[in-house]
Amino acid sequence: MFSTVTSGTIFGLRSFLISVEVDFSQGLPCFVMVGSLSNEVNESAERVRIALKNMDITIPPMHIAINLSPADIKKSGTQFDLPIALALLTAMGKIKADALTDTLVLGELGLNGEIKRVCGVMPTVWEASKSGYISCIVPKENAQEGALIEGISVIGAEHLSELIRFLNAPTTSREEIIPTAIHPKHALCPDSIPDFSDVAGQDTLKRGALLASAGAHHILITGPPGTGKTMIAKRIPGIMPPLTLEEQMDITSIYSIAGKLNK
Repeated sequence: MFSTVTSGTIFGLRSFLISVEVDFSQGLPCFVMVGSLSNEVNESAERVRIALKNMDITIPPMHIAINLSPADIKKSGTQFDLPIALALLTAMGKIKADALTDTLVLGELGLNGEIKRVCGVMPTVWEASKSGYISCIVPKENAQEGALIEGISVIGAEHLSELIRFLNAPTTSREEIIPTAIHPKHALCPDSIPDFSDVAGQDTLKRGALLASAGAHHILITGPPGTGKTMIAKRIPGIMPPLTLEEQMDITSIYSIAGKLNK
């Protein structure tokens, strides 16, 4: 029995797609995971095993090998819990074999089968979209983050049992179980950025900020409290050109990887 599910990992500021491969074979019953794994990834085996047990799903007493490929990329984070669980269930015949074709899967599992929030969803979904994937399954708390990426359907799931029903249901009735996340209308509002015209005086500092911005230089502003240092610094984005979509994605990806992207 063999199955594979696509997931992803973050290495530095880059996102890589990872194939989660599961194989059942005769031999001493065990749960072996390989592929340059960190401690939290190795712990996925226990979280997945207990989550399935608490859902009354018994894993066969067989030699179970799980490979996260490519093996030369270091894997970290808890986002592999859900793809490992789905790959196991597919190999066991609990999920249709073609249910996860062209689908990215990310998510941490609680011991009761709850699907929990993870970091780095947006850049990983973005990488999957560029690679031609048509849908992704993420924790419900990350659904709006994943929906920032156009051209890929984002499914936000709360519990593994709910997700199993979704994957085994006919395509036409899946929306009734878990609705697809809606791509948000997002744009920078110019009115939200303070303007330099509000500042009286401080001509030298304003010119210094202008030159630093135009030349992409660093700037150090010193002086006693109340002289306008923060006031000028807050207005620097107002004299910069608008970010391109690529630049917006790069900056938002950093917040996503750091776990600081709010709802």
